[in-house]
Amino acid sequence: MNAQWIWLSPRLHPDRQATRLATSFDQKVPQGQRFTVAQFQCVFPLPKPLLQARLLVSADTTYHLSLNGKPLVSGPATFGGDWLEMPRPMPWYGDVCLWEADGAESLHFDALVCLGPVALCDHSLGQGGFILQAELLYQDGSREWLLSDSSWQARVLPAFQEETTYDGSLSPSPWAPAVPIPLPRPLLPSPLPPRQETPILPEGRRSLEIPPGETRDFVVEFSRIYCGYPTLEADGPCRGELQCFEDSPAHPHDRLTITLAAPSLSFQAFHAHSVGGYLLTVVNQDATRPLTLTPGLVETCLPTPQKGEFRCSDPGLEAVYQVCRWTLRICRQNLHLDSPKHQEPLACTGDYYMETLMTLGTFGDMTLAEFDLLRTAQMLEANHGRLFHTSYSLIWVQWLRDVYRFTGNLSLIQQCLPALRLLLQRFRTYMGPEGILDNPPDYMFVDWLVVDGFSLHHPPKYLGQTVLNAFLHGALHNAAALFALLGLPQEAQEAKAWAESLSQACRRLLYDPEKQLFFDGQETPSPQVSFYLPENPPRRHYSRHANILAVLYGLVEGEEARALLRRVMDSDLPEVQPYFMHYTLEALEKTGLFSAYGMALLRRWIPLAQECPKGLKEGWFPPQPDYAFDFSHAWGGTPAYQLPVRLLGLELLEPAFRKIRLTPRLLGLAWAEISLPTPYGLLTCSLKKGEPPRYALPPGISAELSHAPLA
Repeated sequence: MNAQWIWLSPRLHPDRQATRLATSFDQKVPQGQRFTVAQFQCVFPLPKPLLQARLLVSADTTYHLSLNGKPLVSGPATFGGDWLEMPRPMPWYGDVCLWEADGAESLHFDALVCLGPVALCDHSLGQGGFILQAELLYQDGSREWLLSDSSWQARVLPAFQEETTYDGSLSPSPWAPAVPIPLPRPLLPSPLPPRQETPILPEGRRSLEIPPGETRDFVVEFSRIYCGYPTLEADGPCRGELQCFEDSPAHPHDRLTITLAAPSLSFQAFHAHSVGGYLLTVVNQDATRPLTLTPGLVETCLPTPQKGEFRCSDPGLEAVYQVCRWTLRICRQNLHLDSPKHQEPLACTGDYYMETLMTLGTFGDMTLAEFDLLRTAQMLEANHGRLFHTSYSLIWVQWLRDVYRFTGNLSLIQQCLPALRLLLQRFRTYMGPEGILDNPPDYMFVDWLVVDGFSLHHPPKYLGQTVLNAFLHGALHNAAALFALLGLPQEAQEAKAWAESLSQACRRLLYDPEKQLFFDGQETPSPQVSFYLPENPPRRHYSRHANILAVLYGLVEGEEARALLRRVMDSDLPEVQPYFMHYTLEALEKTGLFSAYGMALLRRWIPLAQECPKGLKEGWFPPQPDYAFDFSHAWGGTPAYQLPVRLLGLELLEPAFRKIRLTPRLLGLAWAEISLPTPYGLLTCSLKKGEPPRYALPPGISAELSHAPLA
């Protein structure tokens, strides 16, 4: 049973139909198109007692659906893909939700839908639309379908004048029948649960008073940074301005202009913002009576049924874990966001890989990671194995392998196999005659730094070549493991052989035996030059980045790798930002040097948590003088993974925690208590200096446990 896409009548609303596909492409808005929020409504009398309704719903683009006056689900599940425009359309997903009957005699559906993309992560079909199908299960066991079609009513809400302007004095247009539209895009059900939406009250005063005819400024603060929709209610007409901020009122970002008057004295932002608070300037337009305002926020995020915990004798490290875990929570939406402030499209694979590892140490649920992996695979297939970020496309292979280790989901690897093959074929074309990557479209992304006047977001060859080759070497070994899991020994062997020849070439061409360091790239000209691949100057540069990745991804191994990493750690080479520090910590663990350096590096996050306990600051130092960090960026949150996993000494001996090894260590702490989510429930461990560890493992996990007293 298939529902129809419906939209506003083109006869009544000719300038509220077509739209551009995304905000990130150089596209013109169709001529005459106006910012639009449409409302769709259907009232369905129930012929007999209802047990439950199962819904599949989507829209183009952002929507909020209520049922019988209560919020039900918001979306859509389909989000914008890469920064590159896809040569063919991507699959379109619908949100799935279950509604339990509450004795109602009818179903009243009410949907608000925004026409076209607003946030960077939004994606459109080029035409406004709404679609819903509901399977109704009655108490007598019979079933019935309720579908979006021309029986639904539609109208425009002119109060939403622009994405940043709301005028509640503007009345809705008259209701008219919705019009079925030719959007031949079948819905695939999203595997994600509906996001939970929770009203949040500000700290301090819950209501604000403004004398008759006067203007007042207020600072509305919340205890944390949220991803959500600012709200405002008034008991009389007023107009004002709302400016969101994250860490401090001194750093506002998103600005909303709001007018409240009959017929609407309440406002809820249509699109989510990153909100640690907001500045509010309001004019009481009534010269005879005082005005009472009630500010608030509706938080949105994916449900988190399990919650890991980390406590220890160092309060600073506890605070670091907490702020990293919270920042991950607000970035877990219908895709992994880089941050609720930026809301970038599904193109920041390195960010999502970090967030997946953080999820292992905090919430445990890998459904979002699996969905993002699959959607990234679909982008790779649509674009012949290419993503905008070359290094991030290689991280996708490691991400896929690690999620298999965490979940045991072999079918996901099978689904992603065509994309994996295309990715490797694509990188074959980037190889130079000397056996290393020499002609990729770019060498990005390395780190959020500026070196020699070049951004390491998109560096020239001499600053990015070794990093990209190291990522490729790691991807080839991960690909070989994935091919082997799928019973493809020839492809596994081909990947290993390619990795071996790449390693030899990197040692020959990118290693300085005199300095005993890898340098960052060759001085030779790049075959092509663009904004994202600057012309290569005749320079040689050495960094932590290239050498750390050479160790982590096996360009050197054994004692040689250990010695190289010690040289790097004890050197005066420029420092890395929190994002890249993850790879440093991983390399230290691989070489057995974590106990020597790891905890000191993790304590570098303590000043960030002290500066803003409401959310995680993006970096330690600005990459350039005019850059303003956000405080909601999860890519720097590796301590939420490193702290519990390294202290537990966790090793996954079989996928999905079926068999593990725990070798706990305190690493200089006096005590620690850890709760780690697993597919079987919470694993807990209590550590205290001089005593053996105490464990509580959920049934279903086979474990090799160390019982040695802790030093």
